[in-house]
Amino acid sequence: MSDQEAIGMCHRLAGETSVLVGGSSGLNVAGALRVAQMAEPDSVIVTLLCDSGIKYLSKIYNHSYLAEQGIHLNHG
Repeated sequence: MSDQEAIGMCHRLAGETSVLVGGSSGLNVAGALRVAQMAEPDSVIVTLLCDSGIKYLSKIYNHSYLAEQGIHLNHG
C-alpha cells in the first residue's frame, strides 16, 4: 500500500467518523478494506487502530506539507 492510500484513509476516517488516527492506523484500515473486498461472504475482518493522529497534525493532516511531498488527496 502506498503512503497516499494510508494518508487518504486517515483523512477519510477523520471526515466520515471524526476519528483522528495516525498513518499506521490509516494503513491498517486501508489494508483491512482491501482484504474484505477479497474475502468470502460472512468473513470477519479485524484490524487495530494503534496510533492517534494528534502527533501528525503538522504532517499528514497538513495539506501544504502533503503537497510538498507530492501527495495529493482525492476529495471526491
